[in-house]
Amino acid sequence: MSGDYQGSKAFKDLLPQLGSVILVVDDSPTMLPFVKQSLELRDWLKQSGAVLSVYSLSASENSEVQLNRLPDSGPSLLGEACNELPAPEDGSQSLILFFSDFIRPNWRDGHYNPILRKWVDEGHFLTLIPTFPQGYWRRTALSSWEAVYLYPKNPDDPLSDWQVNPVEGDV
Repeated sequence: MSGDYQGSKAFKDLLPQLGSVILVVDDSPTMLPFVKQSLELRDWLKQSGAVLSVYSLSASENSEVQLNRLPDSGPSLLGEACNELPAPEDGSQSLILFFSDFIRPNWRDGHYNPILRKWVDEGHFLTLIPTFPQGYWRRTALSSWEAVYLYPKNPDDPLSDWQVNPVEGDV
């Protein structure tokens, strides 16, 4: 991920509206090929000027969900267990970027849905970032979700006023 990423200007314009950015990386075994991209995404977010916290989310064989706080720098995606993400401060919104391949059965059986719903109910703005291009989504848990694009009606609109448009065609 380079500094000329096509969304970098739009993301930087959005930063003043956010209290913080929280990167959550799926810690399932199928994500091992994407460790380098996870670290690059973390570093790009920091370089963009985001107030950044980094976590991983994993599920054990018995489907128990575990959240871990990760280091803000360095080559490791190993961290210490924690119970909660930081709450948005002073009515501001935090943006959660959830980076996953959406392959693990916990995505398909809805096991992660309660934690995602909890984060949204706490006032976080949740965005799912798939590792695979859109053409492969039908082979992941994303195939059962509605894909949408979010657009601000005006450049200074708060996130809650953004327009939601369904993605046309086969995802």
